[in-house]
Amino acid sequence: MRIVRLTVVAVAATTFLTACGLGANTALCAEATKALLDYTSQVTGAGTDIEAINKANTDLAGKLNDISAKADGDLKKTLDTMATTWGDLKIDPADPNSITEFTTKSANFDSELRAACS
Repeated sequence: MRIVRLTVVAVAATTFLTACGLGANTALCAEATKALLDYTSQVTGAGTDIEAINKANTDLAGKLNDISAKADGDLKKTLDTMATTWGDLKIDPADPNSITEFTTKSANFDSELRAACS
């Protein structure tokens, strides 16, 4: 269970923390980074409580949707996609594919978000 939690945090951190650039969307990219930091705190605090981790996923999706509402262009598209992915993510300890699928999908967001935030 700890591996699942750490994998979620590591993938999310990589996706967001490497994304903020100096383009016109800097403030929104900073908001996305803050949303991730809040998410990371929630997941870390959740320990092995899968329901709390799933709630953190839902909360992050809502924050990304809120940020996306203020964005346009590539950043909006990227945030919308990320929000959908996190919103749909439900970790099931009996299904190792639930974390593998998330890891695979989120790996692509790193470059997309970096490009949208530059």
